[in-house]
Parts: sequence; structure tokens; C-alpha cells
Amino acid sequence: VADALSRKGESIANDIYELLSHTAVGKKKNKPIVENMLLNAAFLVEKEKEKEFDEKVNEAEKKYGDKVTFKYVLSPPYNFVSIRGR
Repeated sequence: VADALSRKGESIANDIYELLSHTAVGKKKNKPIVENMLLNAAFLVEKEKEKEFDEKVNEAEKKYGDKVTFKYVLSPPYNFVSIRGR
């Protein structure tokens, strides 16, 4: 049963990631920060595409909102910056 739930969760996470990826110019999957987190991802979206991205998030929530809880946070694009020492 646990394996079936895990596969279902992975399937949902992959579907949501793909749905949101098409609007983004950059994307990054991060490690989950809590045990029951299905997807922790960052998407870099151009200002002109923010409304379209919001609509995709709403589409995903309509499709999976009865199975998962969405937390959608607007934040600076820290996931797309690399700083390396010399």
C-alpha cells in the first residue's frame, strides 16, 4: 500500500511540475523539506507570463485539490543564482 501511495504521489508531482514548467523560463526541483511534501519546486517566470502561470497553478489545484494541499509562494529567484568561491 505504501509503495502504491508513493507512486501515486510521484505521478501527481510530475504532472504538476510538467504543467507549470511550460510557462517558466527556468525551473528547479528542490528536495522536499517535510516528509509528506510531494513537490518542492521553483519556477522562474517572466513578468508578462505571471497571469498565465497563476492560471496553470489554479488548473493544477482544480485537478488535484481534493488530494493535495497547494502552497504557492512568490519569492525572489534565489534558486536561480549560483555563487562560487575562487
